[in-house]
Amino acid sequence: MASNFEAARQAQIEKNKARLQELGLLETVRNINSSMNQERQQNRVQKAARKAAAAAPRNPKRRSERVQGRDAPNYNERALACLGLAEAEEEGGRKRRLLRENTSEEVYTLDQIKLLGSASQPWELFVDGYDSKGERIYDKVNGLTCHQCRQKTLGKRTACSCCQSLRGVFCGDCLYMRYGENVEEVNANPEWVCPVCRDLCNCSFHRIRKGWAPTGTLYRTATAEGFKSVAHYLVLTNLRPEDRPQAAHMLPDGWAWEETSTAAAATEPAEVASEAAPSSSGSEQTAVAAAAVDAQLLSLPGQSEAEEDSSAAQAAAEVAPTRGRRGGGRRSSAMPGQSQNAAGSAEQQVGQGSRQSARGAAVAGAKAAPSRQTKLSEVSRKRKAAEPVGNSAPSKLAAAGKVQFLAGARRGLRSAAVAVAALYKDVTSEWTLDYPPFFAWFEWVLSQAARLIDPAMLMLGNLDYASHPTVVFQRATVMASEFILFGATWYATRRRRRGLRVMTLFLVAAHPGLIIVDHIHFQYNGVLLGLFVLSMALVAEGRDLAGGITFAVLLNMKHIFLYAAPVYFVHLLRHYCRGPQAVKNFLVLGTSVSVIFAASLGPFVAMGQLPQVLKRLFPFARGLCHAYWAPNMWALYAAADKVLGSLLPRLGVPVRPLKASMTGGLVGVAEFAALPQVGSRATVAAVLLAMTPCLVATWRRPNPERFPEAVLYATMCSFMLGYHVHEKAILMVVIPLAVLVGVRGSPAAASSFLFLSTLGTYSLFPLLTGLEEYPIKVLLLALYTYMASCLLMDFIMPPLDKARPVASTTFGMEGPSRSGLDPSSSQASFDAASSATRKEVALEEEVEEQHAPVLPWYERAYVYCIVLVELYSSLLHRLLLKDKLPFLPLILVSVFCALGMVYAWARMAAPYLGSWAPSNTRQRHRKQV
Repeated sequence: MASNFEAARQAQIEKNKARLQELGLLETVRNINSSMNQERQQNRVQKAARKAAAAAPRNPKRRSERVQGRDAPNYNERALACLGLAEAEEEGGRKRRLLRENTSEEVYTLDQIKLLGSASQPWELFVDGYDSKGERIYDKVNGLTCHQCRQKTLGKRTACSCCQSLRGVFCGDCLYMRYGENVEEVNANPEWVCPVCRDLCNCSFHRIRKGWAPTGTLYRTATAEGFKSVAHYLVLTNLRPEDRPQAAHMLPDGWAWEETSTAAAATEPAEVASEAAPSSSGSEQTAVAAAAVDAQLLSLPGQSEAEEDSSAAQAAAEVAPTRGRRGGGRRSSAMPGQSQNAAGSAEQQVGQGSRQSARGAAVAGAKAAPSRQTKLSEVSRKRKAAEPVGNSAPSKLAAAGKVQFLAGARRGLRSAAVAVAALYKDVTSEWTLDYPPFFAWFEWVLSQAARLIDPAMLMLGNLDYASHPTVVFQRATVMASEFILFGATWYATRRRRRGLRVMTLFLVAAHPGLIIVDHIHFQYNGVLLGLFVLSMALVAEGRDLAGGITFAVLLNMKHIFLYAAPVYFVHLLRHYCRGPQAVKNFLVLGTSVSVIFAASLGPFVAMGQLPQVLKRLFPFARGLCHAYWAPNMWALYAAADKVLGSLLPRLGVPVRPLKASMTGGLVGVAEFAALPQVGSRATVAAVLLAMTPCLVATWRRPNPERFPEAVLYATMCSFMLGYHVHEKAILMVVIPLAVLVGVRGSPAAASSFLFLSTLGTYSLFPLLTGLEEYPIKVLLLALYTYMASCLLMDFIMPPLDKARPVASTTFGMEGPSRSGLDPSSSQASFDAASSATRKEVALEEEVEEQHAPVLPWYERAYVYCIVLVELYSSLLHRLLLKDKLPFLPLILVSVFCALGMVYAWARMAAPYLGSWAPSNTRQRHRKQV
């Protein structure tokens, strides 16, 4: 067979080569390889030349000009001249470097206007990449350097589809302030081109290279005049005269081009500050001028909401001098025009140590613009002439602060709406949100505590972040959340004797499947299973409304429990919505459930995102089987397809070409080779068909005491026949079944639990692939199975002399309990019999009794076969086949566990299949006939 395969493979290779030769691709590949070899050769020559130059003897040491008796040259003057800078005269006892005029004319065209970006949603400044104290999070290992601010920090970064290099990496704050684009919208666009490739980069390096002076912190000036960003300000204010009519619609309200000289534009901000308060000191003049300008801007007609927020924040930020510091200020809002001290440091953290007021920074940025507009100066003069001379800066600060508070409230509501709208659209991580909204709110509550422990764990880009505080926090929250499950277990068994309750709590808390999935694989299934157990316990006690509400909350936290919804619907409709209060109960129940779903999905329906939410919740593109084949009917179906796909071609039966995707350990839609394809609709129909006997029995006799068994059977049907079932879904059956063992006290329930628990836990072994995790999972399963069997024999199983065989054709909830009670008896009779049993035990406590085993001999034999399967999967397969058929051990584990699951499923289905037998009336009628 191997020789035939190799011959067919070689023939296919030759065929592909001939096809490539016809298309001319082989010649193209040869040319590319040839050019690459030439480039490598040139690199080798250059590298050799550099090594030779480094090995050459160096020049003698340079002697200082002072020792040689000559005047030392002014190197600083030369450097400043090259950079387009000049030394300012003495000011305040120290020298300051001011921006010179551009050495070349800065002119933009209409084509560059078309390349300007625009953000449809505002970006919240100074949050992404900042800690809880408002400081930037610098990370030399995991951080990426922003092209604009040149800071290697954590946070979201862009990626250019054109250059695909580091020069296309921008942080979210720089991209929004300097170019008016939102980094989240940019990352969602795979064809985005960076400002460098669009020839719009306004960083200091590129501007100096073009002969233009650096802009400095120009963002405050740009937003104060109504421009979206620094790029919009530069392009529109320096547009060619012939292109200005076509771009007039992009100008802010009340703005128009004016021909002004460069000197006037450079000195204009100084005039604004000097005219505001001529008799005051320099800082007071700056404060009064800023408040006057921004107060007038707030009163301009036709201003948009964003411009109002910008002006209000500008008024509060520029009244008092601010201090520039490395890393930015505290967290602030996303709207433009807010306190931009942090923005200035984010843009210019290049070693500048000078401290200046906010207005001084705006003046420095304004001097970089060669043709500034005079609107700001005119507004300031009008405001100065209209106000009293004695008006002080504190009163202006109070007025601006009040306006800023109102604008901040509007911004807070908009930011919350934006955050909710992005829940099911975010694609930053491959682990996108695929749970209902209530679980997202549960994670939000955890994030509030996580922010205090380690804010870096909340960064969406930190997929592999695993600091020690993060790991401790995650493990601690998992353990804390599982107390919901423990509380529900204690509540469900509150009417049983204390020993039985403690045993049940141990069976739940120490279950190895829960430890593997939640504590090692890290998930929050304890919360979900706790609500599931609580809802079943409430309905079993006759508290239908409370149980229905709890289940509705559960559905909005994890939609996989939707498989149990048909049983809830039938039971509540037949048991709760009946009798004289049927209509009232139906309306109360329907209203309660509707309110819960409206609170969960209502915001997304209002935003038109319901299709996107459903697409995330029901990803049918993931395929029928999970990556590791959960042990259900479809695992047997896929294994049979693999066998038939290999055997039928030998018998001359044609099959579809085999694909390795079904055994590649990957998630995705796969095709079967020999058997018919199975889609999502077929699996839904199969699940409903398997549930039909249970639903019919519940409709005929809605018994609250039998409600948990019906729910668990429906959940088992979904596990065995559902679409894209995960291995961990068996916990939805095993954990509630453990609680049911303590509630019922039935040997058959104990037998079903121990058998399902052992196979279900073993099927989770592929989730832990590390070598150091192997002894943990083996010891967990072995020790738990031994301890559980001992506890079940002592508390549940009857003595050998009184034992009756456990019927293997029952659900597992039927059969005699150790107390000799019928599980369907009333609570009073149960308590009375339990009292009698305790008396018998007290009289015979000195006599050591031997109890019947939990599992029959054939079930014990099947469980012992786990040792043989694991021995081959972990050891013999590598020794015998080495690297061949790597998926075979996983297939063996899934098929072995699936066969046992089918047996347990048949036991659970037997009572409902028997319920379709003729009723007692028909039987009596037949006897009479």
